This record gives sequence, structure tokens and C-alpha cells, in this order.
Amino acid sequence: MHTLQLRRSVCHSSGSSRSPASKAWPRARRGCIVLAAKSPSRTDTLRELLKGPKILKGPCCHDALSARLIERAGFDFAFMSGFCTAGARLGAPDTGLISYAEMVDQGRYMHEATKHIPIIGDGDTGYGNAINVKRTVRGYAAAGFAGILIEDQESPKSCGHVR
Repeated sequence: MHTLQLRRSVCHSSGSSRSPASKAWPRARRGCIVLAAKSPSRTDTLRELLKGPKILKGPCCHDALSARLIERAGFDFAFMSGFCTAGARLGAPDTGLISYAEMVDQGRYMHEATKHIPIIGDGDTGYGNAINVKRTVRGYAAAGFAGILIEDQESPKSCGHVR
């Protein structure tokens, strides 16, 4: 498990400091800076897991709570399934109804709800042409996904387990 080390240092106290902050905010009683030591990213963790010889088990998650439960259960990683997410959000199968934005939002919530587990996101077909795929990869990374799975299919996509 990766830990984040925090260090607190007091910047100034009311009336006793000559810092610019004390002049700008004379009524401020106390200020502090919190510094975080860099820990390995979730992407780095996923890369290390994939280099290893063992078979990895990563259950599917569809929201922040399911991702948190997977992490608490001690799994190595999780996969945000488009089928599960569409079912949970829309009550419908993964037939292209759920949007890029909805998937990125779910991923961001999952990332914020967990502490260290890498989550791989279902990037569907990339949501369009090559430029859309590039946008999808960047958006998923910005949302906190450690990896992305993109299907090589033409529209309309076929989902084998929904027939």
C-alpha cells in the first residue's frame, strides 16, 4: 500500500509575522502549508502489476462505492465496465447509449473515492474517429484512470453478451 506523507508548517501567526500574507490578511489568525511527498502513481502501480508473473484478479466496478469495496477487499486493481456502468446509470445494456462524459465522470468519482487501487476504464471504441480516441485517452487519464481498454470495432458496435 502506498502512503502519502504530510508535513505541516505554520506560515505565520496573527501580528507576529512580516510575511506578505500577514499584510494582505491582517485578520488571519494562522496559515499553513501542507506539503505532500510524492508516492507512486496508480499508473506506475498498474505497470508493475502487469510486469509480474502472477495472474491478476480485478473485479468490475460501476461507481465510487463499488470501487471502494473492491479496494477494501484487497484486490490488485479494478476495471470500470461499460456494461456495468450503463446498467447502473441508465438501467440499460452497453449499446452505445452511455456517453464519454458520463464515463469520465464515473471514473473521476471512483478515483476520488479510492486511495491507491489502479482502475482501468472501459474506453468503448474511443467514442468516434482517431481524434476522438486521442481525446478519450487524455480525458480518462485526467480523470485518474490508470489504464484504458479500447475496442477495435466499427459503429454500430456489437456486444456479444447482450444479444
